[in-house]
Amino acid sequence: MQAEHDIMVHGIPNVPDANGILREELDVHKNKLGPIKWLRMGPNRGFHKTNYAFLRYEDASVHEEAATFLNRVGIPRTSIWFEINPRPTTTDHHRQEESVTPRVSGLIDELREEKRKLEQKTKELEQQRREADAAKQQASNARSELTENRRLMSDLHDRVNQLEVSKHQLQAQLNNSRDLVRDLLAEQEPRTWIPQSRNLSRLSTTTNEFVSVQLLARPTTNKNHRFNGGP
Repeated sequence: MQAEHDIMVHGIPNVPDANGILREELDVHKNKLGPIKWLRMGPNRGFHKTNYAFLRYEDASVHEEAATFLNRVGIPRTSIWFEINPRPTTTDHHRQEESVTPRVSGLIDELREEKRKLEQKTKELEQQRREADAAKQQASNARSELTENRRLMSDLHDRVNQLEVSKHQLQAQLNNSRDLVRDLLAEQEPRTWIPQSRNLSRLSTTTNEFVSVQLLARPTTNKNHRFNGGP
């Protein structure tokens, strides 16, 4: 195979999947420059901000035109520039690109699958976190309700004690009122005069007047009263 001069690409930002991003930007001009045969990035140099690559189109005769055109239009938001590689690309170089590309593609697919699994796991963890937060909120609400119920029970207990004290006070007042009424009624009852002498204690049953002392002092007689056949 005849050696050909590829296009060297300089100043490629050293970011993940830089090869795929650069290929997408170059494919924008596919109608003018034709399809890309291959694009090979230089070794991964994580300590550098930029990297380089080798670019070959299906029609290698467009390389001079492609380098000039791409330098004129540029790659948006980058400082990438193009030149013809002064060294020809050998057959071994071409085969190395073809052998490496499938392996890199497989690694990219694996990374994408791992990313998908990670995103799924992240969503599950986020859902679990939301559920845990909801459970914590419910527990907090339950504790607040329990505290409020305890406060209400304490207030109710205090109220019952106050009512019990009021009950005893009212009972004492009622007893005092009954005693007072009983004393007032006792003071209003009529008093009966009771003579000191046993003979003076006899009262008239008809007039409720006191009997004369002279009459009470007379000795008793067995003679019948004249109204009853006496003299």
